[in-house]
Amino acid sequence: QQATDPHYVQTVRQTVEQLLDNFLQVFSVLQQKLADTIHKSIRACHASLEENSALLKTNMNLLKELLNKVHGIKTISRELAVNLKAPTPTNKKRKSRSYRVKLDQSKGNTQSKVSVKY
Repeated sequence: QQATDPHYVQTVRQTVEQLLDNFLQVFSVLQQKLADTIHKSIRACHASLEENSALLKTNMNLLKELLNKVHGIKTISRELAVNLKAPTPTNKKRKSRSYRVKLDQSKGNTQSKVSVKY
């Protein structure tokens, strides 16, 4: 009897529509909060990425400067090695020094340094 009563059907219909509207409003709010959270997270990641990119550029520039300095030092040391004419010991001096070292070793000398006069 109630299922055929138009007033009852109208009341049930309004109740269902109202519940559905309330559900959609709550769902929209939850969706908006989720969207806001995702948006904030993306913005934070973007800011972090920009900061890391700036640090990476700075580190790359410092590394380039360091490599240039190292290359400069290598170039200078090569030039010095080519231009520096160190006197080489004669064979007699070389033999004399190696003989003294052998003597010291055979005596069991604990001396760590052998003085050689040029």
